[in-house]
Amino acid sequence: MRNACVSVSKSEEILDIDHMPATQFRAWRRGLGLKQKDAADLLGLKKRMIQYYEKGARDGKAVTIPKSVRLACYAISIGISDYDGKKPTKLDLNGSSSD
Repeated sequence: MRNACVSVSKSEEILDIDHMPATQFRAWRRGLGLKQKDAADLLGLKKRMIQYYEKGARDGKAVTIPKSVRLACYAISIGISDYDGKKPTKLDLNGSSSD
């Protein structure tokens, strides 16, 4: 798995921890080498939602990335594809998920 750490410019620094800007979401996906469809599959979303998150808007209205999606992005970036409450399923971006 590629390193998912992505630097953020000073102008994009986030003071509100309950926010992930569209540019950071796109950088997260690209940093992992994922296509929009791949990110959608890993997050359990439709590709169109990934496009809205990366644009930051839907039909001219701002789109906020939910906390559940932000946390899922973090889990994926550290190599977790699923969690059943007992044991996380490790993620293999070069193949399929495994224990």
